Amino acid sequence: MGRVLKWVGVVFVVAFMGIQFVRPDMTNPQEDESLFYANHVRVPPEIAQILERSCFDCHSQRTVWPWYSQVAPISWFLAKDVANGRKHLNFSRWGAYAKVRQMTALNDIVDEVSSNGMPLPNYLTLHSEARLDSTDRAKIIAWAESEKENIVP
Repeated sequence: MGRVLKWVGVVFVVAFMGIQFVRPDMTNPQEDESLFYANHVRVPPEIAQILERSCFDCHSQRTVWPWYSQVAPISWFLAKDVANGRKHLNFSRWGAYAKVRQMTALNDIVDEVSSNGMPLPNYLTLHSEARLDSTDRAKIIAWAESEKENIVP
């Protein structure tokens, strides 16, 4: 029995080491500052701080990749989550969105924040500083609602 466990352990270690060579793309694309959301919507400093703290790792090209993002298979999941987050909403590319897409994004922000859908619970497990309290949520919702009024198609 001990011999089998030893071989299982060796196989596990070799497999774990082997998967480290399967590297996902974890880069932050070059950001065109002219497209950054703060150049297209009014963002009070307090709202900017909340968004940066709680949203930017997945919803901008300013992702801070923590040390554990370099370890497979965690790296695979993080890269996929960031790619999906950027696909749904990318504050770094806001200016490239058509007005109707900007309106949809603001509606989505209101929906996700008001329903506690964002930030994702699995993200909050390791990033407790990103947690939104009820005051933060109310501020983001009020900001997004007010900005919807400023978007002219």
